[in-house]
Amino acid sequence: MTTLTYGATTITLPDDLQWIDECTWPKIAQRKAYSITGALLLEAGTKASGRAITLQGGEVFAWVARSTVLALKALLEQAGITLTLTYRGTSYSVMVDWEAGGFDATPVADFADPASADFYYFTLRLVQVA
Repeated sequence: MTTLTYGATTITLPDDLQWIDECTWPKIAQRKAYSITGALLLEAGTKASGRAITLQGGEVFAWVARSTVLALKALLEQAGITLTLTYRGTSYSVMVDWEAGGFDATPVADFADPASADFYYFTLRLVQVA
């Protein structure tokens, strides 16, 4: 089960959300520079946090009801909160990555007067903080 939790509030998300950047974040930080003698200075270390977690649905998968989108939006728009994401059996402490775009949702079918049960798909951009 995929969930996003803050305090006593838990929102269940579709299990078929794709973690689109799961394998793109390097755990190693590296910096190269040259000394005044021309020698290469190379520093490397392991990152403790900051991993991007972008969960994405699409036009044919990972839909949620509009009511879930509105609840998720209300939860995410609380500035500076740390959430617990449980995704495929693993839990992560995360914050919304507003700098990367945060959260957006798209209706599967666009209605002039959407109902709470109408379906949406969304992209949620998070960053691991611990």
